[in-house]
Amino acid sequence: LIKEGYLEAIVGLPPALFYGTGIPACILVINRNAASTRKEVLFINADHEYKVGKVQNILRPEDIEKISFVYRHKRELNAYSRLVKHEELEAEEYNCNIRRYVDNSDPAEPHDVKAHLKGGIPESEVNALQGYWDNYPGIRDQIFTNDRDKYLKFSQIISNKEAIKGYLDEAKAIKDKHESYMTSLKLWWGEHQAKLEALPAERNVYDLYHAFSATITAKISSLGILDEFKCRGAFAGFWNEIFNDLRSVAASGWNAELIPDDEILQSQFPDVIKELNDCIAKRDELESLFNEVNDLEEGVWNEEEYEVFPKEELAELKATIKNLGAELKELSKDIKNKTKLIKALKKSGEAYSEIERALESLQKP
Repeated sequence: LIKEGYLEAIVGLPPALFYGTGIPACILVINRNAASTRKEVLFINADHEYKVGKVQNILRPEDIEKISFVYRHKRELNAYSRLVKHEELEAEEYNCNIRRYVDNSDPAEPHDVKAHLKGGIPESEVNALQGYWDNYPGIRDQIFTNDRDKYLKFSQIISNKEAIKGYLDEAKAIKDKHESYMTSLKLWWGEHQAKLEALPAERNVYDLYHAFSATITAKISSLGILDEFKCRGAFAGFWNEIFNDLRSVAASGWNAELIPDDEILQSQFPDVIKELNDCIAKRDELESLFNEVNDLEEGVWNEEEYEVFPKEELAELKATIKNLGAELKELSKDIKNKTKLIKALKKSGEAYSEIERALESLQKP
């Protein structure tokens, strides 16, 4: 297959994609078209990009879009895809193990011994996030200050971990970047709205997808933060959600049945929807608090600084309450039995002062 040029691509897929099969699968793309001129094989290692499921994993729309785009355009991406010459394959005795040519192993987590022993944030780790600092100018200088040579520390405006989120929520650089995104999306929509409105006449759902994906990616990726494939992936996920509606529009035109259920509920039951959204927000806040304390290192948590209990502490408290409840139940049962005995003794006219004293001692806290 390789020598004749029939093997065009090999795509490595994530594990447990198929029911009852936990091992990773792969796709061999065999194409006789232009085989005589094909001198390389495209290797794509996509085994890290998927959604984890309870029974089997799932390829998301953005994952499929990335695989198909890289295959169609024969793009080489670091730790994702590579075009391998036939000569190299021959030198490797035609071993087609994907990781031999595209290694996507996670890099080793850096550990700075001096930072562990003396404290401080290694400047090299902060510099590794330079792409974010470039997109949000000024934030780095405001939240970090020099500690010692090659080490930083949080500035005075970051008094604790919770203060980081509060600062970022109000940061002008982030708000400005968000505004630039919204402005670009509005401009893009203004340029393409007419094409979408003409869908019933043109019935070109798939052509619109490819055109929109390319143009919105060019518009958004130029702003930074999201690269080309993150933009394409986000749009692929959105398009997949509305795909059936678009097919309905292409077949029967625009009509009231296409109004989203959420908008109908919002217009008819705004108070109920607001209450529901508040409950969801509260749930998410509590989940965030629990996740935060569960991720703490051992010995860091204390009841004064955190509003919720970590999983281990909560389990211990539940076990203690359960044990105390069992003891209380036994004591209550003992008191009830002795009370019955006193009544019986009183009825029979026998002395019962000793039992009364025992009963009083049991009832004392």
